[in-house]
Amino acid sequence: MNRVTAPDLTPVEKTIYLTVVSRARDADSREPILDDFWSVRVLDGVDYDFDALRMPVKEKFTVAIRGKQLDDWCRDFIRRHPDAVVIDLGCGLDDRSRRVSPPDGVDWYDVDFDAVMSFRSRLSTPRSLTGTVHEVRGDATEGSWVNELPTGRPVFVIADGFIPFIQEDRLRTLVRQLIDHFPSGEIGLNGYTTLAARLLKQITAMKAIGLMPDMGAAFDDPRTPELWDSRLRLAERSMLSTSPYVARMPVGQRIACRVLNWFPALAAKSDAGVLLYRF
Repeated sequence: MNRVTAPDLTPVEKTIYLTVVSRARDADSREPILDDFWSVRVLDGVDYDFDALRMPVKEKFTVAIRGKQLDDWCRDFIRRHPDAVVIDLGCGLDDRSRRVSPPDGVDWYDVDFDAVMSFRSRLSTPRSLTGTVHEVRGDATEGSWVNELPTGRPVFVIADGFIPFIQEDRLRTLVRQLIDHFPSGEIGLNGYTTLAARLLKQITAMKAIGLMPDMGAAFDDPRTPELWDSRLRLAERSMLSTSPYVARMPVGQRIACRVLNWFPALAAKSDAGVLLYRF
């Protein structure tokens, strides 16, 4: 089998490797949560030393649970709005559109840096781009691309693992541009508390790709994004420690989640949760 040579990427662009490793580990497990088999194909088909990242095995649960929640929210939005526009910010090597499988009436936009999108196009994907799934190549925070999207339709925006690498002022500007462009919609993202953002720097995998994420958005109050735009409102918060999938974790992680549930204030400091906002 001919393997695809990994391209030269910037440290921020290399974060695509961290999540694809975790999704592949979940897919290879006895009871997968996200079951993203394409991530396994990526690991098998790319000439890159993924083991050198030393990505913590426990992260497969974090990545899979938050991905499953965002997928479920997206599917529900599409069910209620079959003419929706969906935007996956910083899509990386995640083939989310395949998992969600939107109907023909939905326009789906995968957004990421040009180097990442070019890399995606070289991989053997389980389906080709169709009239429903589109690519946007470039810096997602340089919002001129938003003006090229359809108008007058509801939008669902996904920001999975996106915000810790984006300065808050740039993120705030992008959110406002999206809200201005669409009449209504929802934004699903995984938040990072200030404690979680500090701990992120200590992960060996971050150091392995040469990234010190000290500039991204982090907040301890899940209602903080409401301050970015008065039209934005927190609709739902899903915490990792209360997920039904905790039952599939190893004993040590299950105990840790149980302790967090006993001390909600501690849980809120360590995990902002997966957050859904409406406008």
